[in-house]
Amino acid sequence: MDTTKSVRWFGTPYVLITLAACVFAFVGLSASSFWTDELFTLYVIQHADGLGEVLRRALTDVHPPLYYMFLYEWSRLVGYSEWILRLPTAVFFVSALALFWFAASRVVANRAAVWFACALASLSPFWFEQTQYTRSYGLAMLLAALLLHLAIAMSPSRAPADRFPWAWWLTFTVVGAAASFTHAYLLLAFGMVLLYLLFTVPNLRLRMVLVASGALVLACNAGYYYLLTKSTRLDFDNLWFRNDLGFFLRQFGQLLKQALGPSSLAAVVVIGIVWLWRWRRSVASAAVPATAPVTPDRRWAEALCITVLVGIVVAGIGVSIAIKPSFSYRNVLVAAPFIWLLFACLYDSIEATLLAGRGLLVWTALVVLVSLNLVRLGGRVYPRTEEWRQSARFVEGLPGCANEPVPAVFPYSFAAPTPAIRNLFSEYFYGHYFSERERLRVYEATDFVFAEGSGELSPLLVKRAREASTADACHLLAWSTHMVEPDVIRLAMDLARQPAFQSARVEIQELRNWVPKGVGWGWTSNAYVLLVASQDADLQAESLSYSAAPNVADSLGDRWSVRHVSGDVSDQRTGQVVDTYSVQRVKYRQSAPSNELVAVPRYLCRQKLSPSSKSIWPGLGGRGCYASRGLPDPSLRFGARILE
Repeated sequence: MDTTKSVRWFGTPYVLITLAACVFAFVGLSASSFWTDELFTLYVIQHADGLGEVLRRALTDVHPPLYYMFLYEWSRLVGYSEWILRLPTAVFFVSALALFWFAASRVVANRAAVWFACALASLSPFWFEQTQYTRSYGLAMLLAALLLHLAIAMSPSRAPADRFPWAWWLTFTVVGAAASFTHAYLLLAFGMVLLYLLFTVPNLRLRMVLVASGALVLACNAGYYYLLTKSTRLDFDNLWFRNDLGFFLRQFGQLLKQALGPSSLAAVVVIGIVWLWRWRRSVASAAVPATAPVTPDRRWAEALCITVLVGIVVAGIGVSIAIKPSFSYRNVLVAAPFIWLLFACLYDSIEATLLAGRGLLVWTALVVLVSLNLVRLGGRVYPRTEEWRQSARFVEGLPGCANEPVPAVFPYSFAAPTPAIRNLFSEYFYGHYFSERERLRVYEATDFVFAEGSGELSPLLVKRAREASTADACHLLAWSTHMVEPDVIRLAMDLARQPAFQSARVEIQELRNWVPKGVGWGWTSNAYVLLVASQDADLQAESLSYSAAPNVADSLGDRWSVRHVSGDVSDQRTGQVVDTYSVQRVKYRQSAPSNELVAVPRYLCRQKLSPSSKSIWPGLGGRGCYASRGLPDPSLRFGARILE
């Protein structure tokens, strides 16, 4: 058998898979609205005040400024539409994959193994998501691939022995500096590559200048992050990051899930099983080698990748614990090209098995498992992000609401709701797709519950509740995006129990977006519009009158109706009140509503909103806010039952 031809033929399916994934990286760039992180990117770049203003705004974020500066200049040339701003990210990702192929081919002779790694990379959930986001991950991925390529070029077997590699060293230093100012974890990756080179490169002069490079890049970053801590609006101790063991374990689980996906993970497991089987046979018989012969270059590259990845994880957790919580799977995956190379080496290690006996069955199984991910490419044409765009169109199309104030809910997991942050959400988040930003007002969820202290909000809610049965009145109560369904239902309940709503009910209109489910797609909701309706109005008939906005019908999801029935004191000593609600739900593509009575403890206090909470409600378990004592069934707390 011609081994070379067989290996090349074995790689053909992976070539086709990779090419398909790269083509689809450019499909549907405008299918989804900008999501929350992308809208922050627009805040940083959408002005005409120069790179100095870009830096000033970038200092309010946790990410370094290089990508923002690039995108600012790009947007000045071509504009701010979704596909225009996402195009560079797709180009960066595809370029990173091409550069990885070139670098990996220098240390892994088996082209099928390299293409296998490319197929896994281009079909991974992380690739699918990040290739079409206006964030720094595309540029970070390209720079990480460059670091891998440059490290291999300076390896002991490749660095020229008769002259100093000035060009490689200078390029490595510049790329390392650029990488560190693109993503903080690339500073860690650069440091780990540098450390590995110091221990493996025999050239003393090269080691000395590498130390100088590292010191220079580190000093520049230290200055920047000192400036960042003095300028940012974020409370680093109250972001969504955590330092407990459970959080770290969840991040490792997400790391595995995002780097591979279910079927690709199964393919890697199959390779691992084959490797173990061959190793066991080699133990039983000296005539059977455990793996194919490994070249010194490949062994050096494997050790490089392991050093970088382990180093990033250990250093990332160390920084998270010692300085500020910051570790996440997404941060680790900026060094994904180093993971890809390990995939190529793993596949290469079972090459001999694939070329002999029943190896064709294993090869077929691997191709099928990897190919299953192709089904997900069809999701490129679906709206997959939070529906800021469609929810804005829905609100703009509400009858009777022209020139009326639009109350919006402050999302979770952000900085404290200061006037400046509220203005940021009003102008750049809710206001990006809403044509009349001056009508927007951003409130905390507790402002709706304790509306008497919220200025114009209280009389506005009372007025709209009293006009619930008036056809040409504005029925809008609140617009909310970047929320979870239980929080929205909680808000609807607390609105429904207000005195002005005794003869009305609160409706929730969900707006759908698509999310991965298995190897296919399903839908969920992250955008909601709360409306007021008269108690005798039909839920289904009423929903038709709210579809006046053009091109939003396909985005509408479930519809809820919440009506307050009674409020009873459950504990005379504490005065704890339990409210009973009638809840109806018309599910997407269903006609008959479900009905249920739900008992919920009343919200009794007004605490400060914590941006670390994945909830719009501050301190749900705080003393004096909710008391479960005396409730007929603690499981009904917070209305959990209606979601079962």
